[in-house]
Amino acid sequence: MRKMKALFLCIGLVSSFGAMDDKHPDLVQELLDKMILDLSEVELHEGFHDYVIVQFTICDQQIDIHSIEGSNQEVIEAVQIKMNRLEIHADHREDKVYNFKFTFEKQ
Repeated sequence: MRKMKALFLCIGLVSSFGAMDDKHPDLVQELLDKMILDLSEVELHEGFHDYVIVQFTICDQQIDIHSIEGSNQEVIEAVQIKMNRLEIHADHREDKVYNFKFTFEKQ
């Protein structure tokens, strides 16, 4: 593992649990724009991208995380803290469980 200067990139991928589709591109973009993390003090695995998989719903513009897992506990905690602080303004459905896989790489 190697310490990195800064890590910012996250890419949301959707699983078949349904929730993201072509009807919510603004939500995908809003999450990508807002999920910028400073992981400069986090040691990541060498040779593969660390990831975090999150299942969540959105109610009253707030994210409610149902489950979260990933390859690095420090990254998981950073994603969870960031998502809990977000206010979502993009179109979304409150009855839908969204599934995102965030992957991170050095920049």
